[in-house]
Amino acid sequence: MKIRTFFHWLYKQIYDYNLFIPDEDEYDEINDNIIDPATAVRHQRYATRLYIPLLISEVDKGIPFLGIRSRSIPLVPREGSAGRHCDSPSAYGWLIAYAIIHNGLLRTELQSKRPDGDIYTLTLDCDQRRLSLINENTNEQREIEVDIHHTPFPWCLFEHSRKRKLIWIICLLIFNVVIAAAVTTTVLLNKTGKEKTSTEITIPTSTTSEQLNSSVIINHNTKWKQNAITVAGRPAYGNQSNELYGPSIVYVDDDNHCIYIADTQNDRIVRWEFGADKGEIVQRKNQPGNPENILNKPIDVLLDKEKKFLIICNFGNRQVMKWSLYSANQVDPVMIRVIPCWGLAMDNNGDLYVSEWEKHQVRRFYEGDRQGTVVAGGNGQGNQFNQLNQPHYIFVDKDHSVYIADYMNNRVMKWIKNAVQGSLIAPGQVFNENPNSSVQPISVIVDHVGNIYVSSKDSHQITRWSPGEIEGTTVVGEEESGSGPTQLINPQALLFDGQGNLYVADSGNHRIQKFVIDRD
Repeated sequence: MKIRTFFHWLYKQIYDYNLFIPDEDEYDEINDNIIDPATAVRHQRYATRLYIPLLISEVDKGIPFLGIRSRSIPLVPREGSAGRHCDSPSAYGWLIAYAIIHNGLLRTELQSKRPDGDIYTLTLDCDQRRLSLINENTNEQREIEVDIHHTPFPWCLFEHSRKRKLIWIICLLIFNVVIAAAVTTTVLLNKTGKEKTSTEITIPTSTTSEQLNSSVIINHNTKWKQNAITVAGRPAYGNQSNELYGPSIVYVDDDNHCIYIADTQNDRIVRWEFGADKGEIVQRKNQPGNPENILNKPIDVLLDKEKKFLIICNFGNRQVMKWSLYSANQVDPVMIRVIPCWGLAMDNNGDLYVSEWEKHQVRRFYEGDRQGTVVAGGNGQGNQFNQLNQPHYIFVDKDHSVYIADYMNNRVMKWIKNAVQGSLIAPGQVFNENPNSSVQPISVIVDHVGNIYVSSKDSHQITRWSPGEIEGTTVVGEEESGSGPTQLINPQALLFDGQGNLYVADSGNHRIQKFVIDRD
């Protein structure tokens, strides 16, 4: 992004994440200094988005609280809370040299002196769900494991002292990025002499999910332009190379500048290059030379980790197929036989996850594994937390947690790795109370901060559900179905590309729609 745009983005990040900045009366504009004995004097940002060590100096007044709370859970005074600054059931942290706070409650008293000019480093590690506090004077270190169910993302830093003498100054930009940008500018100027140079900054990020390949941070404030671009097909079904018929899903291959489409009713997989006006059929029913390898209503497709094979849910034939992109003489493309598959997902190890709508479960398959391991459901059809009811499309994050569109249970479930039951993400518990609930969810994807995006049966809109919310927010589409650029008809699977654009398989319109991320 451009330099000016970047600093606007930085300001928004600080504002949106409730990070603390000095009050006007605590800042000396003449000398450009902070008027306060306790300041963050060192900061650095690592490869993961919220791994931030803060050096807090000269803690010498009051008993400050250093920690976090969930932004989605408000401050509510309650009996047994550790103090008004911890009055949130999601608060985790320390009353310096006094006590440990879990869920807003005092859990452990510490046998230490009150601080007298001590320096502390507080580290937030969202990947490991852990806080650590180091006394730089004594090298004493403490850690807290955060229960993500009590303190869902996004987190905000949370501080309080009796004299309001603790101020947090946080920079969300790595100084190395700025330096790198300056070095890049210098190199380009040296190389081009008097040529005018435009410098762009690339912000290094890590994603929350293995299927989320976007290098752009997507959160609850992200918006998309409402007029979509049709990147494949048109609002009329057909079987020509520029037509689709009831597409179910799109897979974006940013590296090779193309998309793969499960063209369900045409019994084929289509590869469509970016900007092309027609696609190339890569697999179809009665593939020439392989009469026994029949595609019958494929409803999901993805590439393997090395991008050498297409993995296809061949719904009509109850099988998962693995088709080589480079060999036309593959003997047996059937990977898993007799499996009522619906959705596919792959983790960073290359393990395949398959939702089985008829068996009400999700299985994980290692390379060469034909039996698989049940990772969600598997306890019969039902609506208990250890059960599923016709699971549809699925999503796997970097921790190998599985998000499931639990179709007939009218809910989205999350099963963390090795869990014996799932947890409600949205929004089954309030379906009867909330008219905006998403009935019979079909597809689910997850952004960088844990918001989910859902398509549902008989809805022509895509909704976003933030952690803890009981009502979804429409991000694209309209209440009325239609074929206009802002409209959808029975949307199926969803996907984010590397730039944060939202792709929707607009099944009823026989097209693939791309909603461009709005950077304004």
